[in-house]
Amino acid sequence: SDLITDELGRFRLDELAAGSYELTFWQPPLATSAGGKLVYGAPVIVHRTVKVDPAHPAHVDLTLP
Repeated sequence: SDLITDELGRFRLDELAAGSYELTFWQPPLATSAGGKLVYGAPVIVHRTVKVDPAHPAHVDLTLP
């Protein structure tokens, strides 16, 4: 499922069953100007695994480059 972050880049997934989950974080390509043309870089894609234990909240902290 796709999620969009809030204005501070945070999001929540509630009521997940216990287990291990693969997360994919994606940032669209950024455009820069080169010689009067827009040039797009590559998208940023980061994968993380998180283990969910119903007794403790799971947190994933990530800074995209």
